[in-house]
Amino acid sequence: MAEEQPTGHKTYEDVLAGLMRRELDLLPVPGVMLDSVHVEGTGPPAEVVFLFRHDRLPVKSAGYRFPARDDSVSSQDAESWAPVVRANLDEAVAEAIIAFDRGHAFDPSPDGVVWLHTYQE
Repeated sequence: MAEEQPTGHKTYEDVLAGLMRRELDLLPVPGVMLDSVHVEGTGPPAEVVFLFRHDRLPVKSAGYRFPARDDSVSSQDAESWAPVVRANLDEAVAEAIIAFDRGHAFDPSPDGVVWLHTYQE
């Protein structure tokens, strides 16, 4: 999780997680029931982690991870990065549905989460 900051000061990771929650509340991904969204880690290795269910996927819990930062730019702006994260989540969900429709098997991790892009041919 994000590093603790003095009261009233939010970390980049806190801001990004909040933006993603708000974005998905206002404009949900069709079929997705969001269970949680948070950022794991801080700095360049941090990832936005989504846990959700989907009405078209035969799994109890699906997950998706995406980098919380873009290392190719010098300034970090969560409001600019959030739409990129969202677009990649949308694409990953769409690809998983197509894979399921084509008969791909889903391989859950030991914690029972099927991480998108882990289905097998």
